[in-house]
Amino acid sequence: MSQLSYEHAKYLSARAYLQRYLALTKHNAKTLWLGIRIEQNLGDDNAISSYSLLLRNNFPDSDEASMLQEAGIH
Repeated sequence: MSQLSYEHAKYLSARAYLQRYLALTKHNAKTLWLGIRIEQNLGDDNAISSYSLLLRNNFPDSDEASMLQEAGIH
């Protein structure tokens, strides 16, 4: 649902769905990448930094970490 909300530019809903999902399970590379893209649209630089750090540290060899690097997100 978070991904669908994101695709329909409903970023607050996407954030809420992602937060509910994460209350039940741990992050993975896909959830972190989705979180980064959601927070970019909402303008939350602190959340972007947190998600980016988690992605780089926990999933350094993932496709999502590569996309993060390509996008120049720090």
